[in-house]
Amino acid sequence: MMIAYLSVVGQLYAEGRFKSLKGGLFPIDYVDNGFYHFGGKYNFEDKKEFEEITEDLRDAAEER
Repeated sequence: MMIAYLSVVGQLYAEGRFKSLKGGLFPIDYVDNGFYHFGGKYNFEDKKEFEEITEDLRDAAEER
């Protein structure tokens, strides 16, 4: 199943849909203890951009 997800990401990348993305998430109250990613909280860099690329990924996955 993972290969199916990766192929969708590869397809959108090949089409150039990721070229203008700024990034996804940034940590809130980051603590540099090496384990932040397990329980950390994040906020969107650009929520509209995140929602648009997520929708693109879903649409591409449904087409397969």
